[in-house]
Amino acid sequence: MTGTVYLVGAGPGAPDLLTLRAARLLAAADIVFHDALVHPDTLALAERAEKIAVGKRCGKHSTAQKFINKRLVDAARGHSIVVRLKGGDPMLFGRAQEEIAALETAGVRYEVVPGVTAALAAARGWLKASRPAPGYRALLRPTPGQSTWAPARRRRSPRHSSPRASRPQRPLRSSRVPRWNPAESLQRLPCSLVSLASSRVRQSS
Repeated sequence: MTGTVYLVGAGPGAPDLLTLRAARLLAAADIVFHDALVHPDTLALAERAEKIAVGKRCGKHSTAQKFINKRLVDAARGHSIVVRLKGGDPMLFGRAQEEIAALETAGVRYEVVPGVTAALAAARGWLKASRPAPGYRALLRPTPGQSTWAPARRRRSPRHSSPRASRPQRPLRSSRVPRWNPAESLQRLPCSLVSLASSRVRQSS
């Protein structure tokens, strides 16, 4: 018996951003291989499934990709529904192509279930934050008397707060437009056009 491996996107982190199809597959899954950044409430949807962490974290113990590929193939031979749960969308920065290649080589059926990528969901978390964290200022703030959002004014650094009178002033450039000089213009023309332009100047004078 050979089951099907579902490469499922868990979304940007919040369990309520999980797709309906992903939630149904987690509820029916026999075994789930999940990343380290998957929310615990998302994993709780797979009540009857065996959960195996195969995430990669910097500075911590990580699972080699070749080992993950082998575990997926072995699990498909013993279970009907195998879920590979990845953060965000499985095809974006998820190394899903390597797992797909291993499944195709072993002759295992697979299916990709897209998820909400973190790049598209960043605006939701940005606007949801009511106050900036300590040490940071909000990039967007409501304008007084308006319901829309406007860019926050840029504050000057203390080192640039000195009055302008103490700074050296640059000399102002003249705004006068130079008058047209026919002689200088003739010198810039190609040799073939100098004679023609000279004759026109004489006729006009």
